[in-house]
Amino acid sequence: MEYQLDIKAESPFSRTAVAELTNGYCGYVITEHAWKAGSYEAHLAGSSKLAPAAGSMIVTESLRLLSLLRTSNPAGTGDAAREEA
Repeated sequence: MEYQLDIKAESPFSRTAVAELTNGYCGYVITEHAWKAGSYEAHLAGSSKLAPAAGSMIVTESLRLLSLLRTSNPAGTGDAAREEA
């Protein structure tokens, strides 16, 4: 949830929805804080195969792609149309 909120807060769009568990499942994305604290989700298992930095990497790449999308559509077509409706 923390990573989804980070993406939404930093998105260049006024509305951003983050979907998870789509197009497959690569494991539980644990926060680095929880990893360091040794919470039960931190143990490598069938449900958790990602590195501690995976969440931050997902946020960084998501924001890069959202910025690229915004740059390729500077008028914000779609975003502005929804706001006018």
